[in-house]
Amino acid sequence: MVFQLNAQTPFDCNGRIYRVVEQRGGTVLQELNIDPAGRKLDIMDLQFYRDVQINGIAYHPSQNLIYGVLLGENYRLCRIDGDHRLSTLRDLPLPEDILFVSGDVSPDERYLVLLGYSRDQSTNLAALIDLTDPAYPTEIIRLTTTSPVQRQVYCADIAFHPTTDQLFGFDDLSDRLVTIDLEERKIDNTFYPATDQLRGNVPSIFFDAEGALFGIGSPENGLVPRRNLYHFDVVSGEVDLREERSYEDNQDACSCPFRLKLLNRVSSRSAPTCTELTFTFTLINRTNRPQEGLTLTDTFPTYTEIGEIEPLPFPGEVIREENRPILHIRNITLPVGNFSFAVKLRIRRDAPHTTVYNTAYLDGIQGTETARLPSDDPDTHQANDPTFFAIRPLHIDPLQEELLICPDSTITLRADLASSGLDYHWSTGAVTPAITVADPGLYRLTVTSGCEQAVGDFRVAYDRVSVELGPEQDLERGQPLTLQAAAQSHSPIISYEWTAISGTPPDCADCPDPVIRPLSDTRIHLRVVNEHGCPASDILQLRVRDFGLFAPTAFSPNGDQINDVFYLQSRAPYNFQYFRIFDRWGSLVFQAREGTTNSVEASWDGSSRGRMMRAGVYIWTAEITNLAGQVLQTSGELNLIR
Repeated sequence: MVFQLNAQTPFDCNGRIYRVVEQRGGTVLQELNIDPAGRKLDIMDLQFYRDVQINGIAYHPSQNLIYGVLLGENYRLCRIDGDHRLSTLRDLPLPEDILFVSGDVSPDERYLVLLGYSRDQSTNLAALIDLTDPAYPTEIIRLTTTSPVQRQVYCADIAFHPTTDQLFGFDDLSDRLVTIDLEERKIDNTFYPATDQLRGNVPSIFFDAEGALFGIGSPENGLVPRRNLYHFDVVSGEVDLREERSYEDNQDACSCPFRLKLLNRVSSRSAPTCTELTFTFTLINRTNRPQEGLTLTDTFPTYTEIGEIEPLPFPGEVIREENRPILHIRNITLPVGNFSFAVKLRIRRDAPHTTVYNTAYLDGIQGTETARLPSDDPDTHQANDPTFFAIRPLHIDPLQEELLICPDSTITLRADLASSGLDYHWSTGAVTPAITVADPGLYRLTVTSGCEQAVGDFRVAYDRVSVELGPEQDLERGQPLTLQAAAQSHSPIISYEWTAISGTPPDCADCPDPVIRPLSDTRIHLRVVNEHGCPASDILQLRVRDFGLFAPTAFSPNGDQINDVFYLQSRAPYNFQYFRIFDRWGSLVFQAREGTTNSVEASWDGSSRGRMMRAGVYIWTAEITNLAGQVLQTSGELNLIR
């Protein structure tokens, strides 16, 4: 039974973790709690849903509702509210042969993101279901992997990092943590190391209130899998077993990691003196009401000065302290939602070259466990860590000794300097932070601040790529041939595109070394592209001929070393199961088994049982396997001359 409802009671987002688990006759919704040490999991059943399979669940932070999919003949979008009532929203236009059981809500809270995979197809799809539109339109995009060998992943669940917005999953094909970039449509399945802690899948993966990533998975593959609690280090990719648990069925988990958050992002990790940095403060309220009477305080180093402050997106009073770089914002009323504003910070001339660690504080919080909240650097995976930047001498780093471009293309040159208050001058005459060039050569950039000057050179050269498939080849009809390309490039080849101009196509259009079994004369075209996007191509001509076996019609075994033995010959060696010779009365006089053509070892010298045979006509037969794998029976006459 599936319940329909018009109004939803929200959940309470307070670092809570929820899970659905299939049990006999339906699915149960549970709340999970991990002890402070992160080593014990407590489970509380909330609701049993009879005769339905729920998976791919995700917590919507501002709505405080859980979205997911109902599994069955087709996929259906569903929603669970704070009273644990289940509603069906619409059928989803998802491919039925792809498994969509991994879900989370996108950081902008617009989409339910479902990751699809298949045991029978080397593909990964992402479905983006628009939760802001009552029609719930769905966009499906295809994802590729960074590994040239492992071209798909099996992630039974996914979870967005609560502050960095990075999407994580665990791939039980390669036994490693992976990240998914939806904008680039790329799955990174090479950065993290493989683990021997997990050999099965991880159907539940989630972040806790401290920003730590946990998963419930299987140490081995099996029909009735045992599930354990694991912790994943999102920096190193290491997996740590936290608690051994019992056997469980299909499941999926989601979480709302925090209720209130103060994010403190800096525009650059380094800055020279006499320049400006921008600090962007984001206040997130996921409680069920506005927070009133809050105070935000940030004390910057004494050798800095607070500059322009953007208008606040919420009620509050900005207070500047005279001659002190301390930011005070008092009497804040923070509505439910996400709100950001920016503050400029000047680095004075007398600032030392050092690393600065900055923490802002939000005080006066109501309805949570703590009344004071430190800021979190959203560009790191660590929770509630200070935001750091370094004051360094002005320096231009071109990043590479030589920058490569393709002929007939362009490249953008820029210095890795994000500070404001800098003047730029290129040898081309441009005065912008970046320039786009099409020609190889040396480009010089001079950058000045109010205190320093730096000069950097950018060397640009052509990245030439070539590929050769070799000379034309003769093949037997249906004979397998592994196509191999001899490619030369300054940078790695990342793309292969094989096409048949005429004749038979290869078995893989985008593999480095596909196999072809031509049935007729074939022309193959290959286009390769290196990592800088530079292409090259070549054409290979394959001439196809029929099965070719040659057997002499006569031989003279007289010991003169000329035509003394009789054996089967061919352009390429064939395996035979047997090769037999009979006299004119049908008596077997010679037999060879499991041999090859063109082999003197499998030849008849004109004798049988130790005596020389008489001159005359003999019959030979053979069962031969050609290069296409076909078994052929053939025969002929032979004249023995004395």
